[in-house]
Amino acid sequence: MPLQNTYGNDNAKGNVGCPACSHRIAYYDAQGSEYYGCPSCGTYFREAENKKNILEKFRKKVSIGVQYIQPELSKPTLALGSICKIDDKEYTLTGFLLKQQKDDYSKWHEYLLFNPSEEYYTVLSEYNGHWTLIRRSLDQAIRATTYNATSVDGEFSRYLSYKFEVLQATGEFNWNVLEDEQCNVTEYVLPPKLLAREMRDNKSEWYEGEYKTKAQIASYFNISKYKLPARTGISPLSGHILDTSYWPVIISSVIMAVLVLLINLFVAKPEKLLLKHLVEPLPDSTGWSYTKMAVTPSFKVDGPTAVEIDIYTSLDNEWLEVPVTLVNEKTGETYEFSRAIEYYSGVEGGESWSEGSRSSEIILSRMPSGSYHINLEIYGEKDKGRDIVVEVKQNVFLTSNIVLIITLLAIAPVLLHTRKNLLQDVS
Repeated sequence: MPLQNTYGNDNAKGNVGCPACSHRIAYYDAQGSEYYGCPSCGTYFREAENKKNILEKFRKKVSIGVQYIQPELSKPTLALGSICKIDDKEYTLTGFLLKQQKDDYSKWHEYLLFNPSEEYYTVLSEYNGHWTLIRRSLDQAIRATTYNATSVDGEFSRYLSYKFEVLQATGEFNWNVLEDEQCNVTEYVLPPKLLAREMRDNKSEWYEGEYKTKAQIASYFNISKYKLPARTGISPLSGHILDTSYWPVIISSVIMAVLVLLINLFVAKPEKLLLKHLVEPLPDSTGWSYTKMAVTPSFKVDGPTAVEIDIYTSLDNEWLEVPVTLVNEKTGETYEFSRAIEYYSGVEGGESWSEGSRSSEIILSRMPSGSYHINLEIYGEKDKGRDIVVEVKQNVFLTSNIVLIITLLAIAPVLLHTRKNLLQDVS
């Protein structure tokens, strides 16, 4: 079969053939690379002293019921052999890894960036569309405890500890990537920065990372950011923790909410009882309790103000229907309401229970000044003696207003936070 270059550019130093399918794999580190992954068949092998040793096949057939399938290899978003420029330094993308966390099966991609003047690879890690630029740390002063790690950048909080397995290796490598599966990795975060420690055989290596937006990654490779995978979820490095710039808005909103509450509690007019009246409905012969229009005494409202009408009953395993009409005695204007009140209780299985309520309330938020009275009609079950008390109060505390004001005050910080997330999604 004809030979085919899998990837390459003018900087390639040569190519090596896959021992399984003969595809040619370009390499850029002629002195360092000994390990190669074929993007065609998934074979991972070592070539040294003109001998090739297959170490792994990443496209093994797997059993699904009675059938065997050969899964497709993951295709890198950033093409092998691509040139990128980071901090005015040029890199070639020479390797691609697909890794999976062993305990929860989270998967992520790693792109290896090679520069011949640097001893270690620079790595771009991508998880659910979130990117992190990772380099080997040269900071000798890093100190770690059970819950945090400290470097010259500050104190990092422990985020995650895990082991991983390599699901795919494509391109060239100067070490055996399969040996990394023995590492225990611990990550510490100080958004947007990362510290990661890999421990193996009682030896540890530290890596430093920093969160990068899609726009930054696209600028490194001179491509459109829309070619990069969309973000899903959040990253511990992406700054979803509130920026310090949010705090003045949040603090101002909290202060305003507290002031509004204090004004309602201490500055507003005190609550005042305007009426307390007992109504005694009499049963009729039709099977329903009916009281001729029960009319309360007059009471005066000093408005505009919030007025509360409370209806208290002595219900016991029964219901009432109470039409209520509030009448302005000067203008004749009426406000009509109807309240269904029911209360039932008992004992079942040795445990007492109850449902419903013996009372009901009506709230009017801005009653104008004037003299008023209330007309009531009471309907219920026959031969049930009951007392009904009507109370009217003004200057009552309106919880709904407080909830509305606090909600309005919360709009600004919520919009700021939403705007930031949207900007991250398109950046």
